[in-house]
Amino acid sequence: MSDERENLSHELFGTVMREMAQTTAEDVADIGKTLKLVHDFCSQHVAEVRSAVIHEKPRSLIECEYVWKHTDRWIDFPWPVLPPVIERQGQVRDA
Repeated sequence: MSDERENLSHELFGTVMREMAQTTAEDVADIGKTLKLVHDFCSQHVAEVRSAVIHEKPRSLIECEYVWKHTDRWIDFPWPVLPPVIERQGQVRDA
């Protein structure tokens, strides 16, 4: 095992998550559309695919193997202190 390690600070983690959000902003949905896309792709290349999420909603397109909490409520995560990555017409800014 190498002594070199990748250090991911909380600040950098937030930056990375925001960059990922920017990349997938047009395809993020409350029903797990992006997760289904990734799951289906991976299923074609490996023997088994398992998914882990923090929250899973009843209308999710994917039933994950590892779920911290099932909910149908709106989720306010701690990192949305910055404005949305993209603005959508008719977007609800605070539910």
